Amino acid sequence: MRIAGKRKYDQAGDIVKQTVLVVDDAVLIRELLRDVLEEEGYNVIEASDGEEALRVADRQTPDLCIVDIFLPKRGGLSVMSELASRIGAGRIIAITGGENFDAQTVLELAQPLDVADALAKPIDTNKLIATVRRILPNSRNGSGSNGDSAANS
Repeated sequence: MRIAGKRKYDQAGDIVKQTVLVVDDAVLIRELLRDVLEEEGYNVIEASDGEEALRVADRQTPDLCIVDIFLPKRGGLSVMSELASRIGAGRIIAITGGENFDAQTVLELAQPLDVADALAKPIDTNKLIATVRRILPNSRNGSGSNGDSAANS
């Protein structure tokens, strides 16, 4: 596989789908996000806890991670920090459904980790897709910018 800009190409020169890792202990949240993201043309991999997220990311490096801040086995902030060091800054979306945390609070907590955005549950799927497209502008049909602007936004 070769990489030009932010796009990945296979041996035949075809664009490879961008991969999103969804990390949440709630099965219904993972299913919802998977369905929405796959409909948009992304490859989705999943993990139900922090330790599993890191194992999954070791096997298949994601282009973007969506991580719940409250995770079993290893907290979301710790997982985000580790994932950011592996995939680069600005490639993580934090999500939360905690009563005492809104999206802005989570974003402030995760700011030192260079988290791209934070979304509160229940997830507004339109906002989710807009955020993912901003971070990974090369969507299913190869439209969007050349990908270089994603790192600069």
